[in-house]
Amino acid sequence: MKKIQLLFLFFVTFMFLVNTATAEETNFSAEFALDWLLEQDTNGNYGGIIETALVTILLDEIGATDQAEQAYEYLESAIDSNNCWPSGSCTIKDTAFATYAKYERLYSIKDQKDWFVSSAARRGARGKFWLQMVGTSESGNCQVTYSYKDVSNTKDIAVEKGNFTCGDGLWLDLDYCIARGLLGLNPTINFEIDCADLGSPTLSLIYYLTQTTEDLIILNLVDPSVGDIAFTVNSGCFGTTPSSNNCDYETSLYAYWALDRIGSPSIAPIVYIIENYDEKDVLHNAILYLVKPEQNQFRAEALVGLQRSTGDWDKNVYKTSFAILALTRDPEYSAEVDKAVEWLKSKQKADGSWNSRVSDTAIALYAAFADELSSYAPQPITTPDDGICDLDDECEPEAGETYANCPTDCPTECNLDGICQENIGETKESCEDCQLRVSQCNEDGVCEAEEFFENYVDCPLDCSCGDGVCDYVEDADESCPEDCGSAIPTPTQQEAVCGNQIREGDEECDGADAFLCPGECQDDCTCETDGGFPWWLLIVIIIILVIIYIYFQYIKKGKSLRDIFKKKSNKPSQRPPFKPYSTVIQKQQGSQVRNQPFPVFRRPIKSQKTKDSESKLDKSLDEAKRLFRKK
Repeated sequence: MKKIQLLFLFFVTFMFLVNTATAEETNFSAEFALDWLLEQDTNGNYGGIIETALVTILLDEIGATDQAEQAYEYLESAIDSNNCWPSGSCTIKDTAFATYAKYERLYSIKDQKDWFVSSAARRGARGKFWLQMVGTSESGNCQVTYSYKDVSNTKDIAVEKGNFTCGDGLWLDLDYCIARGLLGLNPTINFEIDCADLGSPTLSLIYYLTQTTEDLIILNLVDPSVGDIAFTVNSGCFGTTPSSNNCDYETSLYAYWALDRIGSPSIAPIVYIIENYDEKDVLHNAILYLVKPEQNQFRAEALVGLQRSTGDWDKNVYKTSFAILALTRDPEYSAEVDKAVEWLKSKQKADGSWNSRVSDTAIALYAAFADELSSYAPQPITTPDDGICDLDDECEPEAGETYANCPTDCPTECNLDGICQENIGETKESCEDCQLRVSQCNEDGVCEAEEFFENYVDCPLDCSCGDGVCDYVEDADESCPEDCGSAIPTPTQQEAVCGNQIREGDEECDGADAFLCPGECQDDCTCETDGGFPWWLLIVIIIILVIIYIYFQYIKKGKSLRDIFKKKSNKPSQRPPFKPYSTVIQKQQGSQVRNQPFPVFRRPIKSQKTKDSESKLDKSLDEAKRLFRKK
């Protein structure tokens, strides 16, 4: 019976520890993550161009069309006059993501395509561009038309019996035979070729990097049956900005992905990307395989080889999500994808996000959980038919219009707390709080915050920090504790920012600032635990050993479990009682008692050898006495 109770206790303890260790996995929710993502919306802005573009793509994918359109409208409001993003400081990467989002919303992207062509940077390609012709033995000419410095140029290329007279037979060196140095001077050139004199040859645009066949890259395979052949040669690259002449690989890679998604891969700098490809980089393999899986099977194998035993890539949510996007194109890699998805589930934070970042959360949902969210798409944005919202694009608080009942006219949050807070979107046009706070500066040297709403921003001649008056601006932005009595948060009090390479607040680490971590710092600013020692298992083992010890030390010997906690007496042993005629005496020395044995004298016990010797001696003495008597 005791053994059964012992086994039951062990089983309950073990199941408790296992459930505790796996609790994080069972709490995953894609819907919770989407809810967190939508909470980051501020009038369609999710924190930046790339973040908003990723959310737009996700929302469009899961069917949340109204929310996707609202996010896209923010992108449109942030576009530059040159048709790029963001306004006033366009970058290639921002424009790539925003263009992809615009394409998903089914808007024209012609202006963006033209912008990308004009933004490519020149560089010197290491290899050669060849035009290969097969399938004809005719002689004649191919007419090549191209544009250089906005001038159209035409050149005839002679062909004899199916071979180019310039170049190497079936191969035409474009940079040598058309115009020397042409491609080096122009990162992107459009060609049109008419080979009607030669029947119907098949032409291929090939980039020849080195002397190995593995570096022959088919850029375009054209069919002559469609008439004139048109193709684009891209020998350039992209820098971080359109004015940059320095190539940036990550920017070029994202541009390649986005341009392929919108159906214009020829604009992308594929040659530069291939020349600088790193087989050990997760994003390099993922995006190249994602764009052209039929030509990049070996990159998928490289990607699988880079996957960690825990299912992730580089312990990075963003990279892991791109790897999932790529490998889901081939069912052969379903096991790797499933393992990666489980890793993503295990990394979801308690608030539903991944790393509290919009970009990580959006790309993770898009890559791994879009199908799951299709049935959980947010409800369409509707305007209540209550007669209050007149849809005139003007917020009229006096008529009862608010952000809650009329988001079309009042696109910002207005909490009506009497404080104009522009940092949450309140403006004079949309919020009564700001309409009440119209400063009337009389420049009399006195800060009249209550009477005329003077403040240190609008009325610097009357109001300043330290004047003893807490104006509403100082109160709202907490910029002057001397006047308003609230301290500005110190760096240690401010909310920790994960990703700034500085360990703050309750962060265990942050990037390189990870001296407290036994391993590496993860994306969510916690120390690495994957692959570490399973402490919960050690606890189980210790409990088992304790139970076994108790069983053999107490239960098996018939003792009660209460004996475990029974204390041993520390009192000295009592003095033994006096017994008359005892062989032991007790001698008192100070406070100590010493026992000594009483000496007892006994006759020694003789050995057998001694007895024999004495007998012989007695006989000798008797014989001597007898001899003396005879004399």
